[in-house]
Amino acid sequence: ALSATSAVAQTTVSGNLALSYIAAKSETRAQSFRGFGKESQINISNKGKLTNGLDYVAGFSIEMDGADTATSATAPTGNTLQGQQSENVYIDFISGNTTVSIGADHFQNADTHLTNIVGFGYLGASGIGGVESIYPANVNAYQAYGIGLAQNTSIGSFGIYYTPNNKNAQAGNDIFNGVTKAQLETAANAESAYEVTYKGNLGITGLTALASYTNSPNGTAGNVNDATTSRIGAQYNMGAFTVAYDRTRVENTLANVASAAASKIYADSIGLAYAVNKDVSVGLTYASATDKVTVGAKDEEIIMAAIGYNLGPVSVQAQYKNVQNNGGLSANDGQTASVYFNTKF
Repeated sequence: ALSATSAVAQTTVSGNLALSYIAAKSETRAQSFRGFGKESQINISNKGKLTNGLDYVAGFSIEMDGADTATSATAPTGNTLQGQQSENVYIDFISGNTTVSIGADHFQNADTHLTNIVGFGYLGASGIGGVESIYPANVNAYQAYGIGLAQNTSIGSFGIYYTPNNKNAQAGNDIFNGVTKAQLETAANAESAYEVTYKGNLGITGLTALASYTNSPNGTAGNVNDATTSRIGAQYNMGAFTVAYDRTRVENTLANVASAAASKIYADSIGLAYAVNKDVSVGLTYASATDKVTVGAKDEEIIMAAIGYNLGPVSVQAQYKNVQNNGGLSANDGQTASVYFNTKF
């Protein structure tokens, strides 16, 4: 047996707490909703040097979202414990500008909307009319357990992440000796996925750029589903002004299942922000998403206005969204207004 020891290491503990309030109204269904959201998270990190001279960083987080309600009396199913037990889990091995990372929900990725410069969260107004927004978040691989390789350069960081099982967002025990016959025989638990990313400034001061391509198969008996996402985005800061653009293409190719339908979503958005002073910023975003497959689908359009206020240890953001044809459904219109409070410790 081998026992890992930590001769030269530094351990840190940090955390954050976020509370939000949202009010949503559906024009088509004449329905409204009001409620609070919550996330609390503790992060533990350890870094130092290995006996072979390489640097390492290891850590994990315990996150409790409002939806994480599993208890000892309730057996977890699916990704019930994703937020609690598989948040930001990693061991990184570092040699100069090269990093090899093992874990989940840690590696660099493009699961973000750069055009939401001042606001928070994704651009979509999911829930309006009882449907999800079709403006893509991202088909991603990084939330499942896998291994990544990142290379830092003078113009940015290039990375590739591979997971042998894109359903493995909730890990087995440490040596996986609890695997069951059903797991071995389920095709949905045997698909790999990969994600290629770039993040950097391309050597241009004030620029933040990202690009990614993700291939995430989701095979089940009689079904071949290759979900791919490509995303290109950029923010450019010019003193008090910041502009941004996001271009995302998502395709799900399903075959051999009569009831299944392929999908293809093309989405674009632009954003503009102005820093009133060092503590207050305002932003405006326009986003549209088109369903290229569904007959009769309408373009989903979102206009969002946001304001952010930095209070030092606490930040406050507020945003208002007006959406038309949410989910690609004709005249499925509505609005959301929300406020987000965040503090770190």
